[in-house]
Amino acid sequence: MTVFAEVLAHIATKYAPIQDELRELDGLQTSWAEMHCWRFARAVDLTARYAPDRDLVMDIGPFPGTILRLCQEVLGDKRLVGVGLHFHQEFRTAMTGIELMDCNIDPAVAFTEEERQTPSRIALPDNSVSVIFFTEIIEHLYNLQNVLSEMHRVLKPGGVVYCSTNNAAHLAGLLRLLSGQNNLDTDLEQTSLLKASQWRGHVRFYSLSELRVLFERFGFTVREAHYIEPIFMYRKSYRGLGYRLFKAALYHFGGRFRSHVEIVATK
Repeated sequence: MTVFAEVLAHIATKYAPIQDELRELDGLQTSWAEMHCWRFARAVDLTARYAPDRDLVMDIGPFPGTILRLCQEVLGDKRLVGVGLHFHQEFRTAMTGIELMDCNIDPAVAFTEEERQTPSRIALPDNSVSVIFFTEIIEHLYNLQNVLSEMHRVLKPGGVVYCSTNNAAHLAGLLRLLSGQNNLDTDLEQTSLLKASQWRGHVRFYSLSELRVLFERFGFTVREAHYIEPIFMYRKSYRGLGYRLFKAALYHFGGRFRSHVEIVATK
């Protein structure tokens, strides 16, 4: 069984979500792991292929903890670290065996005094991390210089970064732009551009070529780069037929119009 299949099977049969992962979707309760199992399985599978000997695995922006818990339960990684802002005590307690480090990876933005006092340097030595997950985070950041520099600093030579984010050329977003709307997934009034809060909404989306340029500019070598269409809701069909047909069409025929992009980069 591949790691990809193993993660999907684990989520479907053995994974017990913590409170922060539970979600209400169309009147039914599910978990973050179940809703997004495809992308979690893909991220763990790709990094396992590129970094089979994992000493230290880091997830930037780990809340609600799914990737690190899957690595712990499926791969048994030796040391797991989550880096981000404001982890509440219940979450820290639920993340048994996983280290959580406070860091403001986007120090150009600080809505509160606590954020202004939070260090922007990751509390790990140079060349110490085998794998970095950077999934669905980059679209929330204003300034990427600090986080990309820090990732390059702490990553071991030969270590791997997996980055995924919304595709700027996603068909649904392009249709919204053509109709005069905002192409972000949330209303502009609810994004961190206009709303100061600890939750930083989407700021912008990136094209695949932009991700390549950004990572190469900061010293990484891009090994793989793909347009992807995650198949959400693995075991249950919460959405209507039209939604499922649209997602299936993009998955099979969407090309550069798929909803997400991903890169695998090494140092």
